[in-house]
Amino acid sequence: MYDARKPDCAELILDELGGADFVFEMSGASPAVRLAYQITGRGGTMVTAGLPGPGQRMELPLADLVATERAVKGSYMGSASPQRDIPRYLDLFRAGRLPVDRLRTATLNLDEINEAFDRMVSGISVRDVVDPWQDAPTQPPADD
Repeated sequence: MYDARKPDCAELILDELGGADFVFEMSGASPAVRLAYQITGRGGTMVTAGLPGPGQRMELPLADLVATERAVKGSYMGSASPQRDIPRYLDLFRAGRLPVDRLRTATLNLDEINEAFDRMVSGISVRDVVDPWQDAPTQPPADD
């Protein structure tokens, strides 16, 4: 296991595994982006998908970027087109080929929404689902 907070983390990863062809950074935090770039190998691609705050900046050694022929790419929502992709994802889920239920940490009712935010901020949960109908006496009509 590697600790990204340690200054020699990139060096340890590179020594043990070498540079990666693809590195995906999901936090949007500048230190994580820097680490992701450092462990991207020659000719590799670093993709950042975390949505950073407006003041976050990415600083790269430009000569290194050119000499190692690395690519840096952003991805917003996986470059998805909701009209095209959501029906496809639903079909895959219904067919059992997209097991999103494994990502769910808990299902909470609407009265527990503040707890859901607290769990998210603290890192306790991966994905909590807030279901307003969970404890309701009448379920919403089924979508056929």
